[in-house]
Amino acid sequence: MGKSICNVETTGITECFSKPPYYVCRVSDQKGRQSHGIISLINYRYFREKIIPHEKVSSDKVEMYVRELKENNKLINPIILFYKQSNNINSIIEKAVKSKPDWNFCKKNAFYQIWKLNDHSICLLLGQYLADISRFYIADGHHRASALNIAFDQKNPFYLSYILHEKELQLSKNDRFFDIRDIDEDKILNKIKKRFILKPIESRFDNCSLNNTCLYLKRHWYEILPRDFLESADPYTVSSHLEDIVADVQKGTHSDFNEKVCYIAGKDSVVEIEHICRSRGFGLCLCLPSITFQDLYETTESSSLFPLHSTYLGPKLPNNLFCQDLKKSDVRVCL
Repeated sequence: MGKSICNVETTGITECFSKPPYYVCRVSDQKGRQSHGIISLINYRYFREKIIPHEKVSSDKVEMYVRELKENNKLINPIILFYKQSNNINSIIEKAVKSKPDWNFCKKNAFYQIWKLNDHSICLLLGQYLADISRFYIADGHHRASALNIAFDQKNPFYLSYILHEKELQLSKNDRFFDIRDIDEDKILNKIKKRFILKPIESRFDNCSLNNTCLYLKRHWYEILPRDFLESADPYTVSSHLEDIVADVQKGTHSDFNEKVCYIAGKDSVVEIEHICRSRGFGLCLCLPSITFQDLYETTESSSLFPLHSTYLGPKLPNNLFCQDLKKSDVRVCL
């Protein structure tokens, strides 16, 4: 951590912090929820060993980030990491937030407060606490982390990160919503029935949790169950099959499949899901069961990964609130 160095510079509304680069960031949302974490440069030399991804990545998207990072030499948003073990970091955060924040910023219905940590002894202690964490897990930034690992010299791979305890995060699954307005709904339904048993849900269950893998199609709800020849009833396997079906039926149309599927987080209410479908023109929704941190840990510790867009972990940080110059290792906050 001691190699994480910033320069001091002020240019207009952009300020570079002095070394060592440790900052506390609090994010407050409209519902009154608050999350606290540390902004710093973290060593990614042991990416996939100490810094653990939990989702697969798209090779095309990784290549896009590699090009952008090489061209701009800039990381415009921290990779968000979290840890699960008990740690003394929270005591440093609690002490910092008792003072007046150095920066306040509001954007997209969220309020951001930032404290810079200048006390050298506190920064040394914080660096040791971070070093004592055996594993970090990636909450947001899988593609950027993979691209950084490819694009730059890994002899000194210190990258801008936002580090939080798991209790500071909101974790939810991503449901799949499909725009099938230019596709034959009956054709999709018949193809789905060849692979799955659709068990109609007779009674409407407003505002209750959807604990099974459920399908909403043609204004009807179904529990979706795999037929015997399918290897797994895992909801993400079901999701993969369903996306294949929609993409296959869509062949011959002039639309792009990626423009027809939307991943939306945290919708456990039938009312909410039906409202999204009506208001945004989605004719098909696959609603997945809730996901827990324990599910995430069990998957990664078995050396497995969730498919793309499986989880949503918040809070997010807006682009360019924090920024790292990848050549100089300057870290900036831009307000």
